[in-house]
Amino acid sequence: MSIFDTSVLISALAGEVWAEKAMESYSDSGLATTSINKYELLKGRSYRTERENTVIGHLLKGLYIRDLDDPAILKAAQLFNELKERGRMIDEFDILIAAIAITNNEILVVSDKHFNSVNYDKIINVRPDH
Repeated sequence: MSIFDTSVLISALAGEVWAEKAMESYSDSGLATTSINKYELLKGRSYRTERENTVIGHLLKGLYIRDLDDPAILKAAQLFNELKERGRMIDEFDILIAAIAITNNEILVVSDKHFNSVNYDKIINVRPDH
């Protein structure tokens, strides 16, 4: 299964070809996201149109949602400390997302360079220039 970060999902919803191709490329193993990404997608509901909210709802119904469980919380705390010690801190939501992928041994499909700070060989940056 492949876990998709919010930026890839939003770009695919916007019809960006690179994001649609990324989702297509990793769909064989199943499409997933995390409960953190679900939150990021849903938190803007009040300023979106009803149609946009419907599209996001349909997208989420088609994705398996990986939750933030105890093993992921422990891994996130470990990642936080490692990144802080190395001076490579990233957004805490991204730490939680990476921890969920790591503890589930899943591919994490992203489009942001800052995930490069996380030592996990299954992080795939589909836009390495960003």
